[in-house]
Amino acid sequence: YKDCTPNPVDDFIAKYPIGSNVEATVVNCKDFGIFCNTGDSPIDIFVHYKQLDFSESSKALENFKKGTKINAKIIDIKDGKINASIRANLDDPFDFFKDKKIGDVISVRVREVLDNGLKVDCGKFDTLIRKNELAKDKQDCRPQRWQAGDTLDSQIIELDAPKRKVKLSVKKLEEAQEAEALERFGNTASGAVLGDILGSALEKKAEKDKK
Repeated sequence: YKDCTPNPVDDFIAKYPIGSNVEATVVNCKDFGIFCNTGDSPIDIFVHYKQLDFSESSKALENFKKGTKINAKIIDIKDGKINASIRANLDDPFDFFKDKKIGDVISVRVREVLDNGLKVDCGKFDTLIRKNELAKDKQDCRPQRWQAGDTLDSQIIELDAPKRKVKLSVKKLEEAQEAEALERFGNTASGAVLGDILGSALEKKAEKDKK
Protein backbone atom coordinates (compact mmCIF):
# COMPACT_ATOMS: atom_id res chain seq x y z
CA TYR A 1 0.00 0.00 0.00
CA LYS A 2 2.84 2.38 0.90
CA ASP A 3 4.43 1.90 -2.53
CA CYS A 4 1.15 2.78 -4.20
CA THR A 5 0.80 6.14 -2.48
CA PRO A 6 2.74 9.37 -3.15
CA ASN A 7 5.89 9.80 -1.06
CA PRO A 8 5.57 13.03 0.97
CA VAL A 9 9.37 13.38 0.85
CA ASP A 10 9.19 13.77 -2.94
CA ASP A 11 6.62 16.55 -2.52
CA PHE A 12 8.81 18.22 0.08
CA ILE A 13 11.92 18.06 -2.14
CA ALA A 14 9.97 19.50 -5.07
CA LYS A 15 8.93 22.47 -2.96
CA TYR A 16 12.09 22.85 -0.86
CA PRO A 17 15.16 21.58 -2.75
CA ILE A 18 18.65 21.67 -1.24
CA GLY A 19 19.77 25.27 -0.81
CA SER A 20 16.31 26.70 -0.29
CA ASN A 21 15.27 28.58 2.84
CA VAL A 22 12.32 27.51 4.95
CA GLU A 23 10.37 29.06 7.78
CA ALA A 24 9.35 26.44 10.30
CA THR A 25 8.29 25.86 13.89
CA VAL A 26 10.11 23.70 16.43
CA VAL A 27 8.00 20.62 17.19
CA ASN A 28 10.47 18.59 19.23
CA CYS A 29 13.76 19.11 21.07
CA LYS A 30 16.36 16.42 21.69
CA ASP A 31 19.84 16.38 23.22
CA PHE A 32 21.37 16.21 19.74
CA GLY A 33 19.22 18.77 17.90
CA ILE A 34 15.73 20.02 17.08
CA PHE A 35 12.93 18.87 14.78
CA CYS A 36 10.91 21.50 12.93
CA ASN A 37 7.94 21.55 10.60
CA THR A 38 6.91 24.01 7.90
CA GLY A 39 3.22 23.45 8.54
CA ASP A 40 2.49 22.42 4.94
CA SER A 41 4.09 18.97 5.02
CA PRO A 42 4.04 15.91 7.27
CA ILE A 43 7.84 15.72 6.93
CA ASP A 44 9.86 17.11 9.85
CA ILE A 45 13.16 18.93 9.32
CA PHE A 46 16.11 18.08 11.54
CA VAL A 47 18.69 20.65 12.69
CA HIS A 48 21.72 19.22 14.50
CA TYR A 49 22.91 21.31 17.45
CA LYS A 50 26.15 22.10 15.58
CA GLN A 51 24.04 23.76 12.89
CA LEU A 52 22.15 26.01 15.33
CA ASP A 53 24.88 28.65 15.51
CA PHE A 54 28.64 29.03 15.12
CA SER A 55 29.45 27.99 18.69
CA GLU A 56 28.89 24.34 17.68
CA SER A 57 27.93 23.72 21.29
CA SER A 58 24.94 21.78 22.59
CA LYS A 59 24.33 24.76 24.90
CA ALA A 60 22.75 26.46 21.88
CA LEU A 61 19.78 24.12 22.38
CA GLU A 62 18.81 26.28 25.36
CA ASN A 63 17.68 28.98 22.91
CA PHE A 64 15.06 26.72 21.33
CA LYS A 65 11.87 25.18 22.65
CA LYS A 66 8.68 23.76 21.22
CA GLY A 67 6.87 26.50 19.33
CA THR A 68 9.99 28.56 18.51
CA LYS A 69 9.91 30.00 14.96
CA ILE A 70 13.08 29.44 12.94
CA ASN A 71 14.51 30.25 9.53
CA ALA A 72 16.80 27.60 8.11
CA LYS A 73 18.46 26.43 4.90
CA ILE A 74 18.00 22.88 3.57
CA ILE A 75 21.52 21.43 3.38
CA ASP A 76 21.01 17.70 2.91
CA ILE A 77 18.33 15.20 1.94
CA LYS A 78 19.31 11.57 2.48
CA ASP A 79 17.30 8.38 3.00
CA GLY A 80 14.12 10.38 3.33
CA LYS A 81 15.58 12.59 6.08
CA ILE A 82 15.67 16.37 5.68
CA ASN A 83 18.60 18.17 7.34
CA ALA A 84 18.77 21.91 7.66
CA SER A 85 21.04 24.61 9.09
CA ILE A 86 20.06 27.76 10.95
CA ARG A 87 23.62 29.06 11.12
CA ALA A 88 23.83 28.94 7.29
CA ASN A 89 21.63 32.04 7.29
CA LEU A 90 23.67 33.86 9.94
CA ASP A 91 26.71 36.10 9.54
CA ASP A 92 29.86 34.16 10.37
CA PRO A 93 31.61 35.87 13.32
CA PHE A 94 34.94 34.45 12.10
CA ASP A 95 34.67 36.85 9.14
CA PHE A 96 36.21 39.37 11.55
CA PHE A 97 39.55 37.78 10.61
CA LYS A 98 39.02 37.92 6.83
CA ASP A 99 41.41 40.82 6.37
CA LYS A 100 43.69 39.89 9.28
CA LYS A 101 47.02 38.04 9.29
CA ILE A 102 49.53 36.65 11.76
CA GLY A 103 51.34 39.49 13.50
CA ASP A 104 48.42 41.92 13.35
CA VAL A 105 47.41 43.66 16.57
CA ILE A 106 43.71 43.69 17.49
CA SER A 107 41.70 45.06 20.39
CA VAL A 108 39.52 42.55 22.20
CA ARG A 109 37.03 42.75 25.04
CA VAL A 110 37.18 40.47 28.06
CA ARG A 111 34.03 38.36 28.21
CA GLU A 112 35.01 36.08 31.10
CA VAL A 113 37.91 35.68 33.53
CA LEU A 114 38.94 32.03 33.87
CA ASP A 115 41.60 30.23 35.88
CA ASN A 116 43.47 29.26 32.70
CA GLY A 117 43.18 32.60 30.90
CA LEU A 118 40.75 35.13 29.49
CA LYS A 119 37.78 34.42 27.27
CA VAL A 120 37.69 37.40 24.92
CA ASP A 121 35.36 38.72 22.24
CA CYS A 122 36.89 39.57 18.85
CA GLY A 123 34.04 41.32 17.14
CA LYS A 124 31.50 38.56 17.75
CA PHE A 125 33.92 35.64 17.79
CA ASP A 126 35.01 34.31 21.19
CA THR A 127 38.44 32.82 21.83
CA LEU A 128 40.74 32.13 24.76
CA ILE A 129 43.96 33.96 25.54
CA ARG A 130 45.82 31.42 27.60
CA LYS A 131 47.29 32.39 30.95
CA ASN A 132 50.92 32.04 29.79
CA GLU A 133 50.20 34.47 26.91
CA LEU A 134 48.80 37.25 29.09
CA ALA A 135 52.09 39.00 29.83
CA LYS A 136 55.82 38.88 29.16
CA ASP A 137 56.60 38.78 32.86
CA LYS A 138 55.39 35.62 34.56
CA GLN A 139 54.17 37.45 37.65
CA ASP A 140 51.81 39.51 35.49
CA CYS A 141 50.13 36.48 33.89
CA ARG A 142 47.33 36.45 36.44
CA PRO A 143 43.92 36.49 34.67
CA GLN A 144 42.48 38.22 37.74
CA ARG A 145 44.28 41.41 36.68
CA TRP A 146 41.34 41.92 34.32
CA GLN A 147 37.60 41.83 34.68
CA ALA A 148 34.70 41.30 32.29
CA GLY A 149 34.26 44.33 30.04
CA ASP A 150 37.93 45.35 30.01
CA THR A 151 39.56 46.01 26.64
CA LEU A 152 43.10 44.95 25.80
CA ASP A 153 45.38 44.75 22.77
CA SER A 154 46.82 41.45 21.64
CA GLN A 155 48.77 40.04 18.71
CA ILE A 156 47.57 37.28 16.38
CA ILE A 157 50.11 34.43 16.63
CA GLU A 158 48.11 31.72 14.86
CA LEU A 159 45.30 31.95 12.31
CA ASP A 160 43.66 29.01 10.54
CA ALA A 161 40.46 30.01 8.74
CA PRO A 162 39.46 26.49 7.53
CA LYS A 163 39.70 25.17 11.10
CA ARG A 164 38.19 28.41 12.50
CA LYS A 165 41.12 28.63 14.89
CA VAL A 166 42.92 31.71 16.18
CA LYS A 167 45.47 32.25 18.94
CA LEU A 168 46.16 35.61 20.54
CA SER A 169 49.01 36.77 22.75
CA VAL A 170 49.56 39.85 24.88
CA LYS A 171 53.02 38.49 25.68
CA LYS A 172 54.16 38.51 22.04
CA LEU A 173 52.82 42.02 21.60
CA GLU A 174 54.77 43.26 24.62
CA GLU A 175 57.93 41.57 23.33
CA ALA A 176 57.48 43.15 19.90
CA GLN A 177 56.89 46.59 21.42
CA GLU A 178 59.97 46.24 23.63
CA ALA A 179 62.11 45.13 20.70
CA GLU A 180 60.90 48.10 18.65
CA ALA A 181 61.64 50.52 21.50
CA LEU A 182 65.13 49.09 21.97
CA GLU A 183 65.82 49.35 18.27
CA ARG A 184 64.71 52.96 18.14
CA PHE A 185 66.06 54.33 21.40
CA GLY A 186 68.85 52.07 22.57
CA ASN A 187 70.20 48.55 22.80
CA THR A 188 70.62 45.92 25.46
CA ALA A 189 74.41 46.15 25.23
CA SER A 190 74.32 49.60 26.80
CA GLY A 191 73.06 48.12 30.06
CA ALA A 192 70.03 50.40 30.11
CA VAL A 193 66.65 48.90 30.95
CA LEU A 194 63.60 49.59 28.85
CA GLY A 195 62.12 52.03 31.37
CA ASP A 196 65.31 54.12 31.33
CA ILE A 197 65.43 54.10 27.54
CA LEU A 198 61.81 55.17 27.15
CA GLY A 199 62.15 57.75 29.93
CA SER A 200 65.17 59.27 28.26
CA ALA A 201 63.43 59.31 24.91
CA LEU A 202 60.41 61.09 26.37
CA GLU A 203 62.62 63.70 28.07
CA LYS A 204 64.39 64.43 24.78
CA LYS A 205 61.04 64.75 23.00
CA ALA A 206 59.77 67.15 25.69
CA GLU A 207 62.89 69.32 25.37
CA LYS A 208 62.52 69.35 21.59
CA ASP A 209 58.88 70.41 21.89
CA LYS A 210 59.85 73.32 24.16
CA LYS A 211 62.23 74.63 21.50
